[in-house]
Amino acid sequence: MRALVLADTDSYVKWGATLAATTPWTSRLAVLDGHAAPSRRQVADAVAGSGFDVEQVTWTDADALRELLTAWRPDVLVLAVRAHAVPPVLRLLDDAPGRPVVLTGVAGVCVPVQWYDVNLRRGADVFVVHSRRERRDLVAVAARHDVPHRVALATLPFLRVAARRPVEVGAGRGAVAAPPAPDGPVVFAPQSLVPHDDAGRERVLRGLATAVRPGREVHVKVRSRAGEVEAHRGAGDYAALLARLHADGATPEGLRVVDGPMSQHLRGASGFVTVGSSAALEAVAAGVPAVVLTDLGVDDAHLNSVFVGSGLLGTLADVAHGRFRSVDRGWAHDNYFHDPAADDWQTQVEHLLAERARHGLPAPARVPTTLGNRVRGVYYRLDALAPWRGTALEPLERLLLAAARRLNRAVLHLR
Repeated sequence: MRALVLADTDSYVKWGATLAATTPWTSRLAVLDGHAAPSRRQVADAVAGSGFDVEQVTWTDADALRELLTAWRPDVLVLAVRAHAVPPVLRLLDDAPGRPVVLTGVAGVCVPVQWYDVNLRRGADVFVVHSRRERRDLVAVAARHDVPHRVALATLPFLRVAARRPVEVGAGRGAVAAPPAPDGPVVFAPQSLVPHDDAGRERVLRGLATAVRPGREVHVKVRSRAGEVEAHRGAGDYAALLARLHADGATPEGLRVVDGPMSQHLRGASGFVTVGSSAALEAVAAGVPAVVLTDLGVDDAHLNSVFVGSGLLGTLADVAHGRFRSVDRGWAHDNYFHDPAADDWQTQVEHLLAERARHGLPAPARVPTTLGNRVRGVYYRLDALAPWRGTALEPLERLLLAAARRLNRAVLHLR
């Protein structure tokens, strides 16, 4: 069985590559050369430990992707892309004979479940989630909006890359855990969307600085360098911000920015910190005690509400004093660390493949044709597919994309 993994950003390359690595399928990995395409370096970091090599990755535009789908005829198409890239990519399957089974999912934590994910990913045959809670929440949102989805469960695939021993769980919430590498660095995983501004980012950096000790550094593990992009726009430039703080003498040299695969940094870490990154789950899988910060708030806006009850919530003061935590057993069972025997996504794909062999598959479901969706569709296509990139029309495309992005914000309320 052949599977084509199509990814559009660094985080989705990691998700798609590690998901495919859990299967017996013959898989290829292609990166959509849109406006959020990762660099070659980012792809190399993202595929580390997955069995893929950056040399095997194909960069493709819409035309080349259509040709690849026609020539290679995959049985499964894994849309490891942002939600708004799903509709324009699915249009490439129009009139394709024997279309593949299409599956999609969110690259990391899917709680809180977002309406746009439920809406825009409706054309996939299978929506993969990574916890029992995610499955319940997504089914509830889909039912509330009358959007049918076949929801399947899969262990978050990059946890297998991070894991080096059985997951350590606390007897109760907030259990302080002994680090596996007491003299190793503390690793902080920033996020693109939170904190929302440089003032919040500086507050976090100053707090992390208090955790630096002789012989123990704090590493700010970023996913992008200058000129590179991430899945979510608006990522703060931690390297520039920290350089300014260092120049002002506000932070010690032991607080520094690093990059590379997260799994490698966790191997020697004494503790892990984040505001709400799914990398906290990688730390748990790697046996590294963690703190999910509450200093800026715990809510959906800070992308950390899913960690309520995890036992991992703490403060910058906890980090400074080395009070890192193990995960709560009950929370882990319902959130991302279920028994892998409960995973059913491959079984669901196999059922659909059998149906495809017998009767073929219907055309993918479309997002309803409404005024709001038409306006948003312009932005989705330009951003995801970059149809004029590398041509004389690229400057016009960028102007249209900027205008479409502003207009998209103006019509978010329209259905």
